[in-house]
Amino acid sequence: MLTVWLFESAISCCVGNTQELQVYLKEPSNQARYVKHDYEGIKVFVEKGLTLKNNQIDFRFSNIPFLKGITATGLRRF
Repeated sequence: MLTVWLFESAISCCVGNTQELQVYLKEPSNQARYVKHDYEGIKVFVEKGLTLKNNQIDFRFSNIPFLKGITATGLRRF
């Protein structure tokens, strides 16, 4: 299962706060804040209110030693 939520940095610069999608490999503790999707047997919890390009999230798997993980992209920036 995956949980996707928006991370916003506390520090801003000349263009504003940094916003990135974060992915965790567990269920969220407050499921009321998320929309649950089932994709090919995988539960995906997506934080409500995210503004996405083409209404989709793309997941990428990293297989680099010591940096293994999942990243998500698709956040509409402007």
